[in-house]
Amino acid sequence: MATKRKLSVLWNHFVEDETGKRAKCNYCLQYISISSGSVGNLGRHIKNKHPAIIVSVERQSIGETGGQNLENIASSSNLKPTQVTNSEIDKQVIKMISKGHHALRIVEEPEFKKLINMVSHCPGYQLPTRTTLTNNFLTNSYNELRNKLKVKIETTRAVCLTTDSWTSRTNENYIAITAHYIDEQTNLCSSLIECKKYNHTHTGENLCKVLKETMAEWNISYKIVAVVSDNASNILAAVRLGGWRSIGCFAHSLNLVVQKATKEISDVLVKVKAIVEFFKRSCQALQSLQDTQNRMGLPSLKLKQDVPTRLNSTFDMLDRILKLKDAIITTIALLRSDLSLDQLDWQIIEEVIPILKPFYEVSAEISSEKNVTLSKVIVFNKLLQGFLAKTSPVHVKVIALRDVLKQQMNKRFCEIENNVLFAECTVLDPRFKKLGFKNEQAFEIAVQGLRNKVGHVTIPDPAKSPLADVTNTASADANISNSSIWDDYDDIIITKTTPENKLATGIREVDKYLSEDYLNRKTNPLEWWEERKLIYPHIYAYLLKRFCIVATSVPCERIFSGTGQIINERRTLLKSKNVEKLIFLNHNL
Repeated sequence: MATKRKLSVLWNHFVEDETGKRAKCNYCLQYISISSGSVGNLGRHIKNKHPAIIVSVERQSIGETGGQNLENIASSSNLKPTQVTNSEIDKQVIKMISKGHHALRIVEEPEFKKLINMVSHCPGYQLPTRTTLTNNFLTNSYNELRNKLKVKIETTRAVCLTTDSWTSRTNENYIAITAHYIDEQTNLCSSLIECKKYNHTHTGENLCKVLKETMAEWNISYKIVAVVSDNASNILAAVRLGGWRSIGCFAHSLNLVVQKATKEISDVLVKVKAIVEFFKRSCQALQSLQDTQNRMGLPSLKLKQDVPTRLNSTFDMLDRILKLKDAIITTIALLRSDLSLDQLDWQIIEEVIPILKPFYEVSAEISSEKNVTLSKVIVFNKLLQGFLAKTSPVHVKVIALRDVLKQQMNKRFCEIENNVLFAECTVLDPRFKKLGFKNEQAFEIAVQGLRNKVGHVTIPDPAKSPLADVTNTASADANISNSSIWDDYDDIIITKTTPENKLATGIREVDKYLSEDYLNRKTNPLEWWEERKLIYPHIYAYLLKRFCIVATSVPCERIFSGTGQIINERRTLLKSKNVEKLIFLNHNL
């Protein structure tokens, strides 16, 4: 009997003890009885406790036995593990990469490493078919994750949305909607809640309908505090029709400011673009440039192109060509002297780079979705305008560029401190508070508004409030003293405390918070608030409606920057419904 048992594929997952009457599971270390000589208990244990493993056993068994039950399979299987060497596995990895056109970096991908590690602990595992993977596992994983996210988002107090659209290689239009919210541990979360093929024209009315349908499906219609977009007219129209608050993407606005200003040096940009395009088109020229860099001991860098729709691309192009200045001058002189930049061109580039660099740094930082960003917009506006006021360029074209930057910044952001969303978020960020403002009056107006709003906030869970003990005590006293003799007195207390007491609560919490020391700007403000949410329960409940608002639409745009890898030349036959599921899993897993 022991020999018979040992031939079962189930023994890849168990170890028999010395008595021969029990087997220990390799995963949970639980002992299972096998005293009857049958391994049926082992199969049932795998099926009930480790369902992910039973799939591999069943798949392997079906092919060998034509669908017998697990116990019979366990008793009759003659499969023996095959021994392979590390060298053979290495060769197979290379073969898989080369024949499957995979990137060499696949061996460094965390999920691939996890897969290999799991397979090494499950010798009986066999890969599912493409049909099983698509129809079963992909759909099940998608539904499971979607349901989990719904439960998670339903517990949130407020949600901010970002949206973007994209056209695939197969000329199919997709629209994505991302939700941003603060979870119960005070973490800023970003979840893709919708990504689907969209065949209608992208009018404001149609986009508004999609947004409303998505909100209803996720039960967040009453939680929306703002919709952030890239300032496209159709999205702005959709937000206006829906009656939601609109936030323009700060990174895109900065990019428009820079694009407007760099028109003052358009002649230099045209020359630089011509040089970059020359090296991009000619392999021999590019190799010559790289050889020159090596001979001069310069870092091996590649030129970058200016793409108007890509943030910071103008700065990237100028910054890179300046770093390769000596190599460019030498190589161009030998290959295409007509493309050479003169001394004045180089001087302009050298002057422009320091002026554009702060815009580059701000745009890069504000595009991060892992921390609170809306509170930084007022601060960055103040810092950038202060920086421009101190710059003293020499060349007339650079002076003109600097002046346009000033004009555009003032035009686009002159009222930013009076915007209630930006102002309140800045005040509630312990890194900035009053110091974040350029206009002290705007700060005072925001604080006064917060005092009133915070006092009227309803705390979702009174048990978490420091006032809970007082409330509970009052309730107990009320139960003891139900005599009508107290009715008149209670009525007086209610009339005296209802509105005034709420305002007093707001004033007390807000003023106490403002008196706290400033937080280091590199510290996460959400962690600070998590530690103090019981000290300032009303402020905390209110800031959940502000800190969830992101300053840019970049998080949603990143979804489609990775989607191109999902729908590449080898995978253009993917059905749109599977594309939607893969994008959803890619972003949310």
